[in-house]
Amino acid sequence: RSGARLFFAFIAGLSLVPAMSPWGLWPFMFAGFSLFYIALDRARSGREALLSGALFGFGFHLLGLWWIGNALLVPGNESYRWAWPLAVAGLPLLLSVFTAVAAVLSWRAGRLSTSAPGRFFLFTALFGLAEWLRGHILTGFPWNLYGYGWTHLWAIAQLAAPIGIYSLTTITIFWAGFPGFLTLWNASFARKALFFGLVAASFAAAYGYGVSRLAAPEKDDAEKNAVVLLLVQPNIAQAEKWDPARARENLDTLLSLSESRPGEDKPGHTTVVIWPETSIHTGFLRDEQAVAAIRRVLAGYPGPVYLMTGLLRAEKEGYYNSLVVYDRELFPLAVYNKSHLVPFGEYIPFQELFSFGPVTGFEGFSAGRGPETATVLDLPPFSPLVCYEVIFPGAVVEKGPRRPKWIVNVTNDAWYGDSPGPYQHFSTARFRALEEGVPVVRVANTGVSGVIDSKGRVVAQTDLLREERATVALPFSVEKTSLYGWIRSISFVFVLSFFFLLYFTTFGRIK
Repeated sequence: RSGARLFFAFIAGLSLVPAMSPWGLWPFMFAGFSLFYIALDRARSGREALLSGALFGFGFHLLGLWWIGNALLVPGNESYRWAWPLAVAGLPLLLSVFTAVAAVLSWRAGRLSTSAPGRFFLFTALFGLAEWLRGHILTGFPWNLYGYGWTHLWAIAQLAAPIGIYSLTTITIFWAGFPGFLTLWNASFARKALFFGLVAASFAAAYGYGVSRLAAPEKDDAEKNAVVLLLVQPNIAQAEKWDPARARENLDTLLSLSESRPGEDKPGHTTVVIWPETSIHTGFLRDEQAVAAIRRVLAGYPGPVYLMTGLLRAEKEGYYNSLVVYDRELFPLAVYNKSHLVPFGEYIPFQELFSFGPVTGFEGFSAGRGPETATVLDLPPFSPLVCYEVIFPGAVVEKGPRRPKWIVNVTNDAWYGDSPGPYQHFSTARFRALEEGVPVVRVANTGVSGVIDSKGRVVAQTDLLREERATVALPFSVEKTSLYGWIRSISFVFVLSFFFLLYFTTFGRIK
C-alpha cells in the first residue's frame, strides 16, 4: 500500500507537465495537485511523506526537463553521452528536494484532512515558498514554475502583472489543489458548498480582471512603429555552428536573411536587425571580407539601421557571452556581457578546484555586471539579456529609475532540438513582458523567435527548426515606476503571509 501511494505521488507530478508549454492543458494542474494532496494525506510516516514529495517533484521535473539531456547527444559531444542519464535525472532529483521538504513539513503538521481547511492553507504556503526558494538558492532555476501553466489561459496569467509569477504560482497551487482538499474534507455539504463558492468566486474574479485588462485600449505612444525589428532565425545546427569549414556559409545565411527587401522599408523608420546568441565571434570582426559583407547588407537600408547580435567575445581577461549593438559601419555602440551564467555549462562552481577544460575546451566565461538599461542614439532604451537570463523574475531590468522601454533576449537553444525546451523558454519570456510592462523581443538560432507585447501577447512568432525572418514594429510599453519591482516583491510576501495567517487562524477551528 505504501508503494501504491508513492506511485500515485509520482504520477501526480507527471500529470502537471501537460499544463506547461507547448501543450498548455491547464486542467491537468488541477488533476496533478489534487491527486498529490490526497496521496500525501494518506502517508503513514514522515519518511513516506518525504518520499511522496520527492517523487512528486521528481516526476514533474523529469518529464518537464528531459530535453536538457539533448545537449549531450549533439554530434561532436559523443564523448559525453555516458553522462546523459545524469543530465536527465540529476537535475530533477536536485529540484525534488524542494517539494520533498514542503511535503514533509505539511504532513508533520497533521493529517491534511484533519482540522481542515487550515492544513490546506499551510500546504499552499509551504509549496509556494518552495517554488520561490527553487528560483533563488544556488543561483536559482525557476523553470516551469506552476504559474506558467496559464500560458493558454492568458486572462488568468494577467495576475502576474501586478503581483508577479511567484504570487501567481502560490495562488495556482491553492486553486489546483482545492478539489483534492474538498474530497478529503470531512464537513457538511453546506460548508463545502460555501467554501467552493468562495474559491470559484476568486477564480472568476481573477479571470474577469484579466479579460478587462486585455481589453483595455493602449495608450498613445509616440514611439509606436518608429522602430522596425528584423528578427533573423538562421536555424544553424549546433554541430555546424562552430565548424570552421562552414563559417562562411553560416555568415552568408545570416546576411541573406538580413537584407533589406522591397516593401518592408518605410520612410522615417529605424530598423534593428537582430541576430541570435553567439551568432559570430570576435574573429569575424578581424576578417576584412566578413566585415565588408556585413557592411554591404546594412548599407542597403535607406534609413537608420543597427545590427544587434550575440557575440562570443575573446578579451585579455577572458571570454564573454555578449550582446553588442553596431551601427552600419560596424562601430560598437553598446556592449552587454551576460551576467547570469549557466552552472556547469558556462562556468563550474568552485572552478578553482576543478579543471574546466575537459567540459568545454576553455576556462569558462567571465560574468558581466548584471541587468542594465542600454541607450543607443535614436532607439528607445532597452534591457539586453542573453539566453536563460530571461527566466529570472525580477532580475531582467536594471534596478532604479532608468527603466527600459523594451527587452531584447537573444538565445541559441539549438542544443535542445525538437523538444519542449524552446517553447517553455518562449513562454517564460511572455511572463517577463507581462511583469515588467514592456515588450520582449526574443531571437533564437533555431527558434522559437518572436515579439511579445507589454501584456504578454504574442505579436509575431516563428516556427521551431525553420530558417526564417520576421519584420515587426516595436509594440507599446506600459508605464511602470521604478518602485514596481519592490511592490511586486512585497506582494509575494503578502500572499505567502496571507496563507500562513489563514492556517494559524483556522487551525483546529473549522472542522
